[in-house]
Amino acid sequence: MSILAFVEQRNGQIRSVSREALGEASRLAEKLGGPVVGVCPAASDPGLAALGDAGASRVLLARHEAFTHYDAAGYSRAVVAAVEAVKPAVLLFGASAIGKDLAPRVAARLGVGLATDCTALAVEGGKLIATRPVFAGKANLKVTFPKVPAIASLRPKVFAPASRNGNAATVELLAFTYDAQASRVKVTRIVASAGGKADLTESEIIVSGGRGLKGPEKTVSPKLYVAVGISGAIQHLAGMSSARCIVAINKDPDAPIFKVADYGLVGDLFEVVPALTRAVRELNEASG
Repeated sequence: MSILAFVEQRNGQIRSVSREALGEASRLAEKLGGPVVGVCPAASDPGLAALGDAGASRVLLARHEAFTHYDAAGYSRAVVAAVEAVKPAVLLFGASAIGKDLAPRVAARLGVGLATDCTALAVEGGKLIATRPVFAGKANLKVTFPKVPAIASLRPKVFAPASRNGNAATVELLAFTYDAQASRVKVTRIVASAGGKADLTESEIIVSGGRGLKGPEKTVSPKLYVAVGISGAIQHLAGMSSARCIVAINKDPDAPIFKVADYGLVGDLFEVVPALTRAVRELNEASG
């Protein structure tokens, strides 16, 4: 049974969430059997052959001149066409802004179920079991799928990308039809935000002063999360609890943040942070 993964590109650069989805697809393929296939809607090939190292045996390029930017109607048609061509048992998306918009569109077109923002996937009895947080992260829900393909979107930075030095993936043009002029929605332009804010879902190290995560729908999963002066309200804990390593700095030893922290420092942040900064600089200088 093949596994299909959506490959997201932005300005000709393949996004890390796609490599994570392909990596998880490779691990599932070891249990389900079958090849790992990617599908990438784009105006031109963004270097898809290199995804062989990420676990893909082949990648379907859905090429269209309208795909210089995200086109919801066109992308969904392309992915559905890939599903019809590959007939996968599982379809994976990264839970990026585009993935969160596209995955439900594809699921609705196919008439199958979707598990969103998953933090774990498993195979039991030859079927996919998805785990996703619910109730602001206070509980985890295990989801099964009565129809195929089972569709899941994966929380960024939770799933590790594959690390392979294999052959290049085979890139094939995907046959599909899409009339951008007849679409009810047209992208006229995309304007970057004036502040030039970084995409936290792509960050491996995050230092937070308490203003970054305002609700459980804003989630991050970096390798290192440093919570400075944050008590740990439930919506904040839901947004960052899947980080691989959490360091908490707070003068209140009973702050809820310490319950999820791997390392805790009790003290005034205005004293601890400067001392910690000096120590890190000294280590960097000593290591050259």
